[in-house]
Amino acid sequence: MAIPSFSSTYIFGSRLNFIKNKTVFLKGIIVSEPKEKKTQIRRTSFILESKEINSDNWHKISGKVLVNSYAQYDFLYGDYLILEGKLFIP
Repeated sequence: MAIPSFSSTYIFGSRLNFIKNKTVFLKGIIVSEPKEKKTQIRRTSFILESKEINSDNWHKISGKVLVNSYAQYDFLYGDYLILEGKLFIP
């Protein structure tokens, strides 16, 4: 099973500066209606309620992340996901 990737992802109110701009894995649940925007590249945006993060080891976390995914997946509200990508603080 391929792991969907994400980019341009923003952490709201986070203390996760130690993993800023590193590739990480996130586990969580989609808590907003995914919005798809089709231009030259398909982009889907949604809010993920994060449960765990892995940069070297899995750590329990909580917080919301704005995900912008360019993967060709049909995301749905309530989906439990494991995502790979980079985190950016706005």
